[in-house]
Amino acid sequence: MSNPTQSRDRRQAWVLSMLLFGVGLALFHGALGSAFTTWDDDHYVTMNPLIRDLSLGGVCRLFTGFYICNYHPLTLLSYMGEYALAGLEPWLYHLDNMLLHLGASVLAFLLARNWLRSDLGAFITAILFLVHPLRVESVAWVSERKDVLCGVFYLGSLVAYTRYLGFPGDASPTRSGCRAYTVALVLFVLALLAKVMAVTLPAILVVLLLCRQSVSRRSLVALCPFAALAVLFTGLGVLAQASYGAVKGLHGGNAVSHLLTIPKALTFYSGKLLFPLTLSPRYLMDPASGLLDWDVSIGVILLVAGTCAAIISWRRCRPVALGLLFFAVTWMPVSGIVPSSTIVADRYLYLPAFGLFLALGAFLAHSRVAGGFAPRLTARVGITLVALFVGACVYLTPTRVGVWRDGLTLWGDALRENPRNPYAFNHITLALLDQGSYAEALAAAEEAKRHGLSGARYEFNLCLAYRGTGNRKGELQKSQEILRTDPDFLPAWLVVVRQLREDGKLDECEELLEPLLEIHPDDAGLVAALGDLAADRGQLETALEHFVRAMQLRPNDSEILLGTSVLLAKLGDGNRAIALARHTLEMRGRVLPPGAVARLEELQRLTK
Repeated sequence: MSNPTQSRDRRQAWVLSMLLFGVGLALFHGALGSAFTTWDDDHYVTMNPLIRDLSLGGVCRLFTGFYICNYHPLTLLSYMGEYALAGLEPWLYHLDNMLLHLGASVLAFLLARNWLRSDLGAFITAILFLVHPLRVESVAWVSERKDVLCGVFYLGSLVAYTRYLGFPGDASPTRSGCRAYTVALVLFVLALLAKVMAVTLPAILVVLLLCRQSVSRRSLVALCPFAALAVLFTGLGVLAQASYGAVKGLHGGNAVSHLLTIPKALTFYSGKLLFPLTLSPRYLMDPASGLLDWDVSIGVILLVAGTCAAIISWRRCRPVALGLLFFAVTWMPVSGIVPSSTIVADRYLYLPAFGLFLALGAFLAHSRVAGGFAPRLTARVGITLVALFVGACVYLTPTRVGVWRDGLTLWGDALRENPRNPYAFNHITLALLDQGSYAEALAAAEEAKRHGLSGARYEFNLCLAYRGTGNRKGELQKSQEILRTDPDFLPAWLVVVRQLREDGKLDECEELLEPLLEIHPDDAGLVAALGDLAADRGQLETALEHFVRAMQLRPNDSEILLGTSVLLAKLGDGNRAIALARHTLEMRGRVLPPGAVARLEELQRLTK
């Protein structure tokens, strides 16, 4: 016969979980109408050939290789499943991101409820985790699927491991305890496969054991598989970063500046957590200049205060210390201590913020039941302030979700946070190029350069804009300028090759192509250029062979696909030519880059 108190507790937990789920739906459902952005969504979804091969071989490729500086095969597998179901309809990708976040929020509530033994404290933790505007980047950005997917499995693993430990822990394992342990380990593996940053979980388990005074030989042995997996995936993460050249130098160029950037980042996050009014997908934060840097000084004070709070609460209210230590452990890998091109980002706090919210929920729940007038007054004031803050988030979060509806809106809003953000101008350029607004893209690219964004891959956007506006001279001059500073930048060489061929200088074009192909034999653009050269010489069969190989190397390039269609039409296979062109238009949409437009117009002339 079930215990009436336990039944009531289960009903209350179910009701509060459903309340969280309903609030989340109300706040984030606006993301379902958002489009893909030009910020990594092309690499991960819209132009990613890996997710189009839903076969045993295709799945194996996800798990046996790195992709864009990361090892996250489960994240790519989720995109693969969505593509098989809905193609490139963005609503499904956004729906899954939203549902994963809502699931993570419910798990945050269940975990906090187990750790705090307070529905009030758990609900405060979970509602803040759910509604805070800093969540929006991880939820509304399709390419950040790894955050919410990892979050569900990470928190789920902690829930299962807490169940395995028991309250209080059993001296000997039971069948249900072994089952909970197995579930925790499997969920940890899934979290690691979604995002390598889940490697912090074993450290959290150690903190949990210390907090519950459950450290024993058996509990330490039980942690060994978790620790071994963490070491393995840490190595995979380092290899993935190194294989793509993503390992950066120290922030500020020296160890002191690099380390001081950590408290500076802490000051930044404190401001965004308390006043999430001006957010951005890409913040500009200079490395610390020294201890006299105002943000560094505040950050050092926050670090000292947090350390003191953790020590004091360890003696008086251990769940508060557990929350603070959860934040410290999960934030450390993204605190700036690991050199990267991005020092701070909203998404970096997706899991770490749970620890801060847990500490606040534990403090208020403890104060509410503590004896004395002052603690209870503190609890009432704190709960009132939390309620007001949640009310503000209920307004701010849907507004922030709306900002992510497309690339132009997103990066236009980023200029509100910083009107001189060169990365915002660069992404506006990409969005404008993507929709065929070449004159506006040219202006935005020039603004990006004027505000300090340099480098071949950024300046080449000017070439793309020049080509779109029909300015062949400007495109060639800019490409030659890029090659003077970066002679290994292939897209600029392709501009020179194409213009030589278009001008009828076929021998010069071939002389330039030969050494480039020796260095880069598997570059799709060079292989396609070789095919164009063969076609201009009337060698259509040879040209088709080159284009088929280029299409295999880069199956999502609309210009290569339509170039193949043109050759098929010239060789008399009009049906295959039209079918391939339709496939290209379905994949890319009606807005094509200039080179693809020219090939489509040629195909239309050939198939009339």
